[in-house]
Amino acid sequence: MLKQLSSKKNIKSIVIIYHLVFTIISWLYLVSVLKMTDPDRFYKLASASNNWFDLFGTGSKFITFLIYPLVTLNIPPIVISVVFSLIGLKGFLLFVDMLFNDSKEDDNSNAYLYLIFLLLPTLHFWTSFISKDALLFYLMTFILHHLYSTKKKLFQIVIVLFFVLMIRPYVFFILVIAFAIHYVFNNSFNLKKGIVIVGGLLLLLITTFPILQSFLKLETLSILNFNKAFHQVVLYAQQNGKSSIDLANSNYFDRFILVLFRPFVFESITYKQLIVSIENILTWGIIVKLLVVNRILFFNRNMLFPLLVAVFLILFYSIYMYNMGLASRMRVMFVPYLFFVLFCNLHNKNIPVIHKH
Repeated sequence: MLKQLSSKKNIKSIVIIYHLVFTIISWLYLVSVLKMTDPDRFYKLASASNNWFDLFGTGSKFITFLIYPLVTLNIPPIVISVVFSLIGLKGFLLFVDMLFNDSKEDDNSNAYLYLIFLLLPTLHFWTSFISKDALLFYLMTFILHHLYSTKKKLFQIVIVLFFVLMIRPYVFFILVIAFAIHYVFNNSFNLKKGIVIVGGLLLLLITTFPILQSFLKLETLSILNFNKAFHQVVLYAQQNGKSSIDLANSNYFDRFILVLFRPFVFESITYKQLIVSIENILTWGIIVKLLVVNRILFFNRNMLFPLLVAVFLILFYSIYMYNMGLASRMRVMFVPYLFFVLFCNLHNKNIPVIHKH
């Protein structure tokens, strides 16, 4: 059985079927339990607009902008959700390509670990309907896949980064900063070339900073405005969500634990929270196994980019995280990158080289 699981073709088949099943599960859950949330809101906003470009903006507004042409053609929400789900599925298939790229077809020693990661329920749930997460999961996987590919196309990266910028500007900033650091540590340092590339990335951040500032609703960069924005999050947390924590009386470490580990099994109230809590145990059990049993060297400069992205996202989310459901959702952004770093260090794999045919 393990030998069969080591086949990339078989793994892809399992992932495709599993994700399509979650497409059905997530839709039924949204309709019957939550009575629709984001997908319904996106669809209604697009339906109510008479001008496509009035919808252009960052965050949720950009998702509404993207689905507007489909809505005007009277394509139902469930069909649009399937489209987003297929985009999320493409991200998983890219991960299969990366994880099995250097493996021999008869090397099944780590296939079960790869499969556990590829079948984590919350990753599939949050990427199987109309959501920012479905798009971002694919876009971030594409960037990772492209970084270690033998054939790099700048135009594709620019388009992908633009979409990331419009969906979640802070993720764009983290990706660019992480890449700048990764580049400095992974190239024979040529002062002139280094200045041009790092300077270009810095200029990119400066020119796009107003988008981030608008997204975070900061009028100016000041302690007063940061406190004002944080207070707005506190008020929102108090009024929304059944699994919110007391953000006003929590500290950074409390929120850090929330981002990484909660909900715990003993505090789970709903079946969904119980599933997430069990998944958390499984996720961190695998991470501990890889670090302790397999003695993986966590720091590897060839893996600096995905490692920094994961760490920066965790630190950023720990600033404001107020809800266990939201924490579960945001793990879609960093858990895959953490697993990628660990898996690529198995058997001393310094850097995965992906050959595009």
